[in-house]
Amino acid sequence: MMNAESSTHTPEGKLDAFEGLRGLASLAVLLSHLIIAFWPVLYNPGHPLMANYPGWAQALTEGPTRVMIDGQHAVVGFFLLSGFVLSLGYFRRPTTEVLSSAAVRRYLRLMLPASVSVILGYYAMKWGWMHNQRAAAHMTQLLGMPHTWLRIFYNFDPDMLSPACEAGWYTFFVGRCYYNANLWTMSVELTGSFLVYAFLALFGNLRWRVIFYIAVAVVMTFSARFFMLHFLIGVAVADVYVARERGGWRFRIPALVGLALAGLAVYIVSQKAILENYTILETKVAKSLVAESISGVILLVTTAFCPALQWVFSRRPFVLLGKLSFMLYITHLIVICSLGCYLYLKLQGEQGMSHHTAALWSSGATIAVSFGISCLMYLAVDRPSVTLGSLVYKKWFRRQAVIPTASAERPPLRLVEAA
Repeated sequence: MMNAESSTHTPEGKLDAFEGLRGLASLAVLLSHLIIAFWPVLYNPGHPLMANYPGWAQALTEGPTRVMIDGQHAVVGFFLLSGFVLSLGYFRRPTTEVLSSAAVRRYLRLMLPASVSVILGYYAMKWGWMHNQRAAAHMTQLLGMPHTWLRIFYNFDPDMLSPACEAGWYTFFVGRCYYNANLWTMSVELTGSFLVYAFLALFGNLRWRVIFYIAVAVVMTFSARFFMLHFLIGVAVADVYVARERGGWRFRIPALVGLALAGLAVYIVSQKAILENYTILETKVAKSLVAESISGVILLVTTAFCPALQWVFSRRPFVLLGKLSFMLYITHLIVICSLGCYLYLKLQGEQGMSHHTAALWSSGATIAVSFGISCLMYLAVDRPSVTLGSLVYKKWFRRQAVIPTASAERPPLRLVEAA
């Protein structure tokens, strides 16, 4: 069991299994956006028009397999995973240099790939490649029901200045992301990252830091900062995980229990309420968010402490998917609105294919091209951004160690002086 668990560590000290989870979450966001774009009824359990779809489609979207097309659940998973991964290195080596290095590198790590995606969105608009507005209008007329989601994007005239402002500033500090709406999570990610670093710097090395976990969690809950709470929960799980490593605890979640817990997490997502709220001390909390959070925490904890689940998620296809996950997440919406919608209009509007057939072909092409672009972006943008961040820290910000010379050494203290 020990060998199975230890084999899942990457050179950076992360778990390969968590790369796999992140990759699956990114794929879920892509699939959810394709469903909302072409089959919006299937994304809304209990929709009156659901009866018009075959039984297998209803089962796919309303049963346990819904977890693979639930983008909201996946985003919650992103934030939980970020809290875990960003704090793991500090708990294993609790020094200020670990936090300083991570904090300096974080903005570049997020900003450079996001900026490239903004540029892609801008030029796709400028060159007339965005077809989502026409596709939405066509499907609305063809099917007799509004396809409003596609209309949200690229409904303005591009200009040269706004992409530059959006790439470096608006996306991260204002929350405006017109050229790539998927980047709305970047402001949350950056804020959550520095929440993690601040919490670790202040409380991460205290003996009774559980008090501060509880206090900060209560404040976040009753101030409705739920995404920040997800980051904090990820930090707490990493804390316990590393404490187990150091203390040599033999706590393991057995394989059958781990699979049962993973199944429970999937079931909770499939049964979540969509439009209802809880009210706690005048604070409204969406029941769907509560269900997504509980499910995400179960998956996070179970993967951290179940070697069998670690083994599953650390298989090579999942790890490779995890490496591409960030690039896949920030590029696929651009591909849907351009290539995906263009193919749909060609196949259905001009070739006369049925809606479902044209949408399936368009979705398949979108997935394939999104993965191709993600591979190129990973090699040309993602990896260089990591390297650049490390170089910037080492060259400009890391304090050089001072090695005292023999002449500069202080003489030993004499307790008794000669008379």
